[in-house]
Amino acid sequence: MPAPLPPAALRTVIVSLLLSAPALAEEETGDWETEAQVELGASYNTGNSEDENIRVRSRFDAERGVWGYRLNFDGFRSSTRDELSAERFYAYGTTTHNYDEDNFSRIRLAHEHDRFSGFERQTDVSVSYGQIWLRSRDDMEIDYTVGVGARSSKSSDDDINEAIIRLSSLYTWEITDNSRFSQEISTDAGDSVVVSRSETGVESDILNNLSMKFTIRLRHQNNVPSDRKRLDTETALTLLFRF
Repeated sequence: MPAPLPPAALRTVIVSLLLSAPALAEEETGDWETEAQVELGASYNTGNSEDENIRVRSRFDAERGVWGYRLNFDGFRSSTRDELSAERFYAYGTTTHNYDEDNFSRIRLAHEHDRFSGFERQTDVSVSYGQIWLRSRDDMEIDYTVGVGARSSKSSDDDINEAIIRLSSLYTWEITDNSRFSQEISTDAGDSVVVSRSETGVESDILNNLSMKFTIRLRHQNNVPSDRKRLDTETALTLLFRF
């Protein structure tokens, strides 16, 4: 693996990659295509934070020519008798360059804040190559990415800066004209910390721009303090608004 990046160098790489990516394109043509989503609902969590809470999730997508951009925010805050019992947010942004219908490259920046995970903050940046499968089918699609990057993890006791290998896949299935299934899996593996995520969702339309979504999320981290659990699970029922 490449040598770990110190925090200052990691921040420099993150900023330069995300700001310079659009300039790598020879030409961007066509109009912007955009979509925004907001999810609101209740969830029940087990693991390092066990509580009922209100969660918020939002996503913004923009495409123009061969370039695609995504910003995603996912978080919740829970308190009992005015005392904070859970607080977590996870945000990421991606820049994707499509070489053709089936091949693409992606730059990804992610940041997570979760005082219950063992690390107060984790930030990673990666560059990946990806492909899309089952393009010939109208009702389902699979894409995967393989890439490398760096991650900075900060806890009250220690800071870990390390190189990572990132693997991810996304399977989507249009069950009917009004319902969809999705399964997203990813692993960010370093020498010290391996973080794996799984999200399974079923979505059903209520109105043109309003859907109900049932989601099961799993997050596993191999390196945690002795008083923390490695696996966090979340089951959520949300309303999804599209704009």
